Amino acid sequence: MRILILNWKDLRHPLAGGAEIATHEYAKHLVKLGHQVFQISSLSPGLAKRETIAGVKVIRLGNLYTIQLHACIFYLSHLRDQVDIVIDEIHGLPFFTPLYIQKPILAFIHEVAGEIWFADFSFPLATIGYMSEKIYFYFYRHLHFLTDANSTASELIKKGIPEINISILPLTINPPTLVRLPKSQQPTLIYVGRLAPIKRLELLLEVCQILKTQFRSLKVIIVGRGKTHYINHLNQLTRKLGLINRVRFLHQVSEKGKFKLLRYAWILVHPSLKEGFGLTVLEAASQQTPTVCFRVNGLKELVKDKTTGIVVAEETANALAHELTSLLQHRRLRLKLGNRAQIMVNKFPSWLTQTRKLEQLLNKII
Repeated sequence: MRILILNWKDLRHPLAGGAEIATHEYAKHLVKLGHQVFQISSLSPGLAKRETIAGVKVIRLGNLYTIQLHACIFYLSHLRDQVDIVIDEIHGLPFFTPLYIQKPILAFIHEVAGEIWFADFSFPLATIGYMSEKIYFYFYRHLHFLTDANSTASELIKKGIPEINISILPLTINPPTLVRLPKSQQPTLIYVGRLAPIKRLELLLEVCQILKTQFRSLKVIIVGRGKTHYINHLNQLTRKLGLINRVRFLHQVSEKGKFKLLRYAWILVHPSLKEGFGLTVLEAASQQTPTVCFRVNGLKELVKDKTTGIVVAEETANALAHELTSLLQHRRLRLKLGNRAQIMVNKFPSWLTQTRKLEQLLNKII
């Protein structure tokens, strides 16, 4: 097959996150299975306009705000007769492919944005984005959808997508070897992921302020990249709360370094408002590090409460701090949750196995 993937960011975009990792894993394994894969994504300073990554031909155009228009023009002028099927990956807004593509289309969505619009954007853009979902899902209702989680599938049904048109294919990781590194001697919390308002990292900083009296050597490591204005906001809040000596921001970390940090930490804290599929939960689990999160879509499916981590019902800093206090105080419980989390993630299928299932779905659609 000749497959075109439309996604607003590719793996090397400075704001790439778990969705881009997953898309790349699928793409490169489709290449290994003998398919030709193109990907159109937004251009960012420092990136080449054309690049081949693990056999995937990446074409970068426009920016995050114009990529849909550029993708349409490029497809019609260069790729119309060069592909057999198109994967339209939806992040807030789709690529509106039903309006100009006659080939088979698979809509790939990690989460229905919904309230995310109001977390990441201000008025009037947030309202416009939120209302636009009601419109574009109507035009997409005849397409087949692929998603990662049951909760997203339920939201799609509420948006008018027939259940028969939805396939659920959970993401996975290729579990790395357990890093031979002892846990920190000091109580250490970690967050790994994109730095954005939807991740609610303000709550993590508030939790640190609540816990610092009881746990005098408490440290928090925040790993990830984000937009400059949000990073500046987090730095200012860290200073305001008097946490400069407790909170460490790391914006550039290698894959090897990331897993060392996940092994070193006691607990992964994931205060996100919503996730498509929390890959970092699996990455932490591979290093015997349990996760504490809220009962939100994309995380509640992965973290088994009191089995592989803790799921907090009330979405407040105080509730999060309460559960973390208990876990920080009980080493035996942390180790038990961490061990069970590692057992769970080791049972996940490989990316190749999941890509074969995607291949079957693409063949079915064609």
